Amino acid sequence: MVLRRFQQAGHRPIALVGGATGMIGDPSGKSEERNLLSPEMLRANIVGLEPQLRRFLDFDPGPNSAILVNNYDWMGKFGYLEFLRDVGKHFLST
Repeated sequence: MVLRRFQQAGHRPIALVGGATGMIGDPSGKSEERNLLSPEMLRANIVGLEPQLRRFLDFDPGPNSAILVNNYDWMGKFGYLEFLRDVGKHFLST
C-alpha cells in the first residue's frame, strides 16, 4: 500500500521480487532447515506476483508507471568465486 500511495503522489514505484533470495530457501516452514524451492516453483511464484501487484499499482506506460524487478537479474550473475572476491574481502579472519 505504501507503493500505491507513492504512485498516487506522482512517484514511480519499484516493486522488488526475490528470485535470487528465494533460491536460498523458504524460511516459512517449521522444519529445522530452509525448504529449497525448485527453479520452476520460483518462476511460478514470481509470475504470480505481478497480477497481485496490478490490483494496487499501475504498470501501464506513463511517467510514474510501476516497475517490477527481480533480484535474480543481477544476483544470478555472481558465482562463488566472484562472491568471495567482491564480498568476502570485507571480512576479517581471526
